[in-house]
Formats: sequence, structure tokens, C-alpha cells
Amino acid sequence: MTISMEESELRRLAVDYLSKRFSKYEIVTPFFDFHNIGMTLSSYLKKLYFGEDLCKLPYLEALEIRPDVVGIIALPETSLWAYVLGEVKTKKVEMRDFRQLIHYMTTAHPYEGYLFFSEKITKEVRQNIQADNHKFLGLNKWGRLATKRINLLHFKKGRFCNGRLDL
Repeated sequence: MTISMEESELRRLAVDYLSKRFSKYEIVTPFFDFHNIGMTLSSYLKKLYFGEDLCKLPYLEALEIRPDVVGIIALPETSLWAYVLGEVKTKKVEMRDFRQLIHYMTTAHPYEGYLFFSEKITKEVRQNIQADNHKFLGLNKWGRLATKRINLLHFKKGRFCNGRLDL
């Protein structure tokens, strides 16, 4: 019998992972669990930042989204900031989860986007990923839009591994 992990615990592990992954970047907003904030990302950032700092946040007005994990980094080659977003799933990843994730990525245009999961991915989602439908336009280090792919990280045996599609 498999014991399912609590989503709050996987979100905490995702925050830790991203904090380490981006430790060499200038962190503007440390990675945190956004899941229970109760606001959209746009509303939250408008309460957090003022004046010129708001101009560094791309696509701010469009961020009517609620991702699970959020952090903001300074782009190394510009004065802009960029989002790093993550969604966390502890149940089977279904097509509605995949569509929500794609919506978040195409709305925010993050520097990087992640799907952290601890269970299986459905056949339909696997087929979409194999068909390269997990692409989105995200910001590169120069602040320009570039084609990116959602990073798939499967949590098993106590660590994150690159997501395998044969699950």
C-alpha cells in the first residue's frame, strides 16, 4: 500500500528545491508557498511592490493566476525581474491540471515553470508532453520571449527526479 504525500509537504519540498536551484541568481522575492495566500499573483505583487519596482514586473496586469509556488529573480542581463512558477500535484496529474499549468505559463511568461508531482501522469497528459505541448513563451536572461518547456520533476524515493513519461 502506497501512502500518499500531503500536498503541503510537497510544496515545501518544491520551495526548497527552487531555492537551491536558483541560489546563484539575485533573488528578488524568495520562493514561497503561494497556495493558501487567497489572492491572485497580480494582487499580491501590487501589495508587495511600489513605484519603479512595479515596472520591473512583466505582465503584471495579466497575472490573475494562483500558482502553488512562486519566486521572483532578477534577470542577469537586464533590469527586469522574472517569475519562476511551480504547480504541485500529489494525486494523478490529469488533463485539467495540465491545462491549468499551461494557462499559468502562457499568462505569466516565467523564466522557468515547473510541475512537481508525486503520483502518475495520465496517458492523455503523457501524450501531450510527448507531442511537445508543454511549451510556452517565457522570458530569457535578456528579457525577451523565448520558447521554453515546463520542467517535470517527479518526487520519489525522497528526492526530485526528471519526470519520466512512462509512469
